[in-house]
Amino acid sequence: MYRRIGWLAIIGIAVFGFGAVILGPDTVNPLLQNVLGLQTPEPVEPTPVPGAEVVADRVKREITEAEVRALMATFTQYKSRVPGYPGHDAAAQFIKQRFQALGLKNVETETYGVTSPVDEGSQLTIVSSGEVFPLSGLWPNLVKTSTLPPGGVRTRLIDGGNGEFKAYDGKDVENTVVLMNFNTWNRWLNAAVLGAKQIIFIAPDTTSYTQAETKFLQVPNSVERFWIDREHGRPERNRSTTPIPNALEERRRIQRIGLDRRIRSRNAQKNRSHQCLLRRHVCRTRTGARR
Repeated sequence: MYRRIGWLAIIGIAVFGFGAVILGPDTVNPLLQNVLGLQTPEPVEPTPVPGAEVVADRVKREITEAEVRALMATFTQYKSRVPGYPGHDAAAQFIKQRFQALGLKNVETETYGVTSPVDEGSQLTIVSSGEVFPLSGLWPNLVKTSTLPPGGVRTRLIDGGNGEFKAYDGKDVENTVVLMNFNTWNRWLNAAVLGAKQIIFIAPDTTSYTQAETKFLQVPNSVERFWIDREHGRPERNRSTTPIPNALEERRRIQRIGLDRRIRSRNAQKNRSHQCLLRRHVCRTRTGARR
């Protein structure tokens, strides 16, 4: 009996599906509504917005590609806009002025405290030649900033290529500083697994937000990470990347370096700018970040 009911159900579903294909949903749906007592909801008319067309026309006229490019050029000239850096103050002031220029009234500022990692300077020194190169720190691993002991560290610099394990074949990675490409996703963790203590990323020609997001962790991992510009990073790679046939020659090619780095947390203040038609978050320290 149960088998018969099952077959009848399957046949009924098949007939319904076939009917939907032949008759079309416009015909089948009303039949179902009548059988089940359903009603189609009345369409909701959009609420008219006074002056919407005028505003839309004004936006089309006034917002151009050239203007957007100029705006982004202004922001990027401030470099870091993280609270604690001069670019934060400049960007916040620029946004306030733009709000006022657009005719927004009663633009106000609220100040609130934040804790922000502030880069107080770092450098890479090649011991054999005395060359010194500036470095920048990457975003902290949760609360662990890229801070080194007083006096820095003195160790070996090796090339990590694109971060794959094969780049370290024949190399002693333990307690080294690894120089590698930035656009390597999270493969810097391979060097950390092999015992590297610090990572220096070479600035790429272009990159993306998602690449940058893979360069820090949401746990306080103690591997410090730094950024070196292409001008300085690529020549250093060339001096230490030629394949080495044995360990002795490899040791000769590894650069002896000194690495110094201090990042400290600073209690800062952020501002929030009201009249928020534009909710663009820009960081600001001491005197604030604005939206």
